[in-house]
Amino acid sequence: MMQNRAVKIQKEYRKLYLRKLNTFEADYDSILNKYLGKVRKIVFDHSDSSGNLQRSSQKTVKRSLRILDNWLRIETEDIISRYILEAIKISLLGQVKVLNWYYKYRGKGKNNLPLIKNKYNKERIMEISEKVLNKKWSDGLKISDRLDKLSNSNNKKINNILSKNINENDTAVSLLHDVSHRIHNPVGSSYKFRVLRIARTETNSAYQLIQKLIASDADLVKGIKWNLSPSHPNYEHYEVCERYAQEDHAGLGAGVYKPENLPDVPHPECLCYLIFLF
Repeated sequence: MMQNRAVKIQKEYRKLYLRKLNTFEADYDSILNKYLGKVRKIVFDHSDSSGNLQRSSQKTVKRSLRILDNWLRIETEDIISRYILEAIKISLLGQVKVLNWYYKYRGKGKNNLPLIKNKYNKERIMEISEKVLNKKWSDGLKISDRLDKLSNSNNKKINNILSKNINENDTAVSLLHDVSHRIHNPVGSSYKFRVLRIARTETNSAYQLIQKLIASDADLVKGIKWNLSPSHPNYEHYEVCERYAQEDHAGLGAGVYKPENLPDVPHPECLCYLIFLF
């Protein structure tokens, strides 16, 4: 019964995190719409009376778009950083609440929750946020590296769209449509799709990192159970998250790790979740 209540508390805060994550797309859309508005102004400022981009302005437009892409790069890292910080705060509140409930109703043993609360102050939270931002994954890239790579790729593709438009003597309106599709298309290799992918991966990684750290500090936590996300696909092969969730890793049951041995998020957009076992 006690364990069921503890699970419920942790799932409630997991839902809070997912609800917050679901607001990322709308918040980021407002940034992308500003970006596209600035692109529109640059293009129309250099179009002729026929509605075509002037060939003589090609270099100037490309230079202006490079500057604009740098602005988008900065705005993108800023919003991802803010959402990582929110994920950390939500996770911290959830773990403290479940520990507080468990210490209260368990009624025995040393309560080190006050020490945990003091340890995870504002400075510590910012340190953890920086750790997430500077974490290098198996490919050697951290968030800023990915965003640099994405920004450079986006600028090249938009330049290609621009050159094609001028060479085919197409309209500025057609150019803007192609750029918007490149940026906003919700699937495939669009800029937005790839940023959403980074945001989901890094915020879940931050949420789980807090769980791992708190569990390591809390005497009552005996293990952390890895659970498959409800959206986890049915693969024909034995996928890594399935192995994490189904195998006995510490003699504590299927999917349960000792806190110090908990693995990192294993792949992009992993939304598997963790539960403390007492």
